Formats: sequence, C-alpha cells, structure tokens
Amino acid sequence: ASFPQLDALYKELKDKGATVLAVNVDEQRKAADAFLATRPHTMPVLFDPSGKAATTFNLQGMPSSILVDRQGKVRFVHMGYTEKTLAQYRSEIGQLLAEQH
Repeated sequence: ASFPQLDALYKELKDKGATVLAVNVDEQRKAADAFLATRPHTMPVLFDPSGKAATTFNLQGMPSSILVDRQGKVRFVHMGYTEKTLAQYRSEIGQLLAEQH
C-alpha cells in the first residue's frame, strides 16, 4: 500500500527540493524486479539485498521510512504504514523544507 503513495509523494515534492528514494531489500533481484514490474513508478529504487541500510539505520521492521534533513541528519523515523502516515510525512517534510539551508 505504501509504495504507490510514496511514488505520488515523490512526484508531488521533487520540484520543491525533496527526494524520495525507495530501498528494496529482496535478497533475489528477480523478486525485486517482479514487484516493480507490477507497480509503475518514477521514484528512484535502490537495491540492497544484503540489508545493509536496515542494519545501518537500526530498523526494527518493514516498511520503514527515514526522513533526512538537508545536512544529512536523520530527523524522523517511521515504522509501518497506515492512511495517517502519508499526512505525517507531508507535515514533517514541509517542516524540513521550510528550514533554512
């Protein structure tokens, strides 16, 4: 449910200075490609079959989202996804975009 919503968020915010990156952690590239083939998207998708990103950010479950500010500092972390999550993302991203460079 989150993937198409994140792609829509990417399209909405990319010209405002925000970037959305999806990280696929499928161990087999065929599984990742099969998933992506059924979900048209424009946001960049990175492949991390070893799960290094999840380990680095100490993620406790999937899906997880990390919002990083312009200086590269992790500011918000979300685990899971519900209808309310997207509104929370918009609010937090708006806050980050409003901050001075």
